[in-house]
Amino acid sequence: MASFQTRFEHQQTREAVTQKLRRFSEVIAKDLPNGVSDVNESWNGDGSMNFEFKAMGMPLAGTMTVGDDHVRVEGKMPFAALPFRGAIESQIREQLEIALGDDC
Repeated sequence: MASFQTRFEHQQTREAVTQKLRRFSEVIAKDLPNGVSDVNESWNGDGSMNFEFKAMGMPLAGTMTVGDDHVRVEGKMPFAALPFRGAIESQIREQLEIALGDDC
């Protein structure tokens, strides 16, 4: 398995970011992008989230951790998805920016 990771800086409280991301994940799960399916997530008491989904039939899984000044997403993907790693990381950052709004 190959890995991916990205980090998104924010200037909000950890609690505010966690709440926004919880709401956002509920919204995006109802309107999945093309090629994305089988989305599962579970929030932990520490504000981190474990997730797994399929993108173009390939399984991806990882953890999103909300820190005091950033959100870090890291996970594993099949080697076949390695050519798309940059696009996956970029898309994650873009979705985080949307979820956290203008006051990042």
